[in-house]
Amino acid sequence: MGTLRTVLAIAVVLAHCWPESGSFLPGHNAVQLFYIISGFLISFVLLESNSYKTRLSFYINRALRLYPIYFVIAALTLIFYILTDEVSFFQVYRSSPLAAGALLVFVNIALFGQDWIMFLAVNRNNLQFSADFSNSTVPLYNGLLVHQAWTLGLELSFYAIAPFILKKRKLIVGLIFLSLLLRLSLCILGIGRHDPWTYRFFPCELALFLLGALSHQFILPFFRVRPFFMKTGADYGTYFLLLLTIFYTAIPIPEPYKEICFYMVFAMLIPLAFVYQNRTAFDRLIGELSYSIYVVHTLVIAFIFRAALSIGFNNRHFLAICCVVVSILAASALVVFVGGPLEKIRTRFRRRREAGVAT
Repeated sequence: MGTLRTVLAIAVVLAHCWPESGSFLPGHNAVQLFYIISGFLISFVLLESNSYKTRLSFYINRALRLYPIYFVIAALTLIFYILTDEVSFFQVYRSSPLAAGALLVFVNIALFGQDWIMFLAVNRNNLQFSADFSNSTVPLYNGLLVHQAWTLGLELSFYAIAPFILKKRKLIVGLIFLSLLLRLSLCILGIGRHDPWTYRFFPCELALFLLGALSHQFILPFFRVRPFFMKTGADYGTYFLLLLTIFYTAIPIPEPYKEICFYMVFAMLIPLAFVYQNRTAFDRLIGELSYSIYVVHTLVIAFIFRAALSIGFNNRHFLAICCVVVSILAASALVVFVGGPLEKIRTRFRRRREAGVAT
């Protein structure tokens, strides 16, 4: 699962720096697969770990995982914008009404709520709900320091409710049904097929998180009692998912049928990737890069493309490769200098919680 998560993060990098390439997994598909993985892992953490027996301990652990690296990148991005006088960012705050500016400051700090910025607009100097975020006199999303962090806001929404629902399987199934019904209703109304409703609206995306949770609770136990799947099957399943992800666009099945089938296969096989990760140190090591790559890559892209523009270089293929490589290197530095010390804190925190449960 570690290598798979990093490949998905690289897919998002390519989608943002070379969207017209038409190769690899599309960025929005990679984001939604992250939702499935998150549902699987959070279900595992809450149901099988002794470290998070209280909701507070779970929330603290998630905060230690997400916020420090995000704050580092947000601060570096702000410095970069100041040094380069990034007009599109500062103009949002100059042109927005007070309510919009205050909200943007809040979500940039809190992370929570960044996804809802995609459902707001400024019209006649008023902040209001909008079914199309592009229909705004001020592009509010340009006021986000880390543009892709709206997905972290969506993840936080799931974390907030996860301790209350993941131990109730009937509730999970019911919420999946309601989430899918809502998505279908929005599609019938005509807005569900257009951004931001396609993959940014939490009530609809909740089905993917919960599909991952069901994969942990039903499919993983099925594999655990069968030695083949815990050994050779885990290898083959992981390799198969990696191939599907890398060659997704070459699969000769029309959308949206290909997307639906891929998500179902992914949910069925993700337990094998999880087993593979747990017994493969290299896979775990590679997986540590995924979150950092995801958070840092837009800053890397902005830096590389600005530098290329200054010298008149515009080979998009080469620039895309540079963006991927530099994102990986920057992520490695984040893991070593930020993630490493924090992981020690998280480990001590988990051990104290486990000791408390044992006594």
